[in-house]
Amino acid sequence: PPETPSARDQAQAQQRRARRLARYEEVCRLRAAGLSVRAIAQQVGLNRATVQKYLAAPAFPERQPRPPRPSVLDPFKPYILERWNAGCHTGTTIWRELAERG
Repeated sequence: PPETPSARDQAQAQQRRARRLARYEEVCRLRAAGLSVRAIAQQVGLNRATVQKYLAAPAFPERQPRPPRPSVLDPFKPYILERWNAGCHTGTTIWRELAERG
C-alpha cells in the first residue's frame, strides 16, 4: 500500500506546483503579449515543447500520478514474506532458496 506523504513532502509538492503554475501563467501572459514560442521558451527557461504544451492546454495541466509498475519480485513476494515471518531475515539466504527453486 502506498505511504501517506509527510507534511514536509506535501509542502514541497505544493511549492513545486506553485512554481509550475507561475511559469504556466507567465507563458500565457507572454503569448498574449505577442511573443513567439521560441522567445517565450528563452525568456522563461523552458523547452519549446513545454511552452507549446502549455499554450495548447485549455487550463493549467496538473501532474498526473504515475501508475505503479510491476516489480521483478512480485512473483516471489509470497515466499519471501513467508520466509521472513518464519524468522529468516537474511536476504542472501532467501535469494539462494529462490534460486534453488528456479
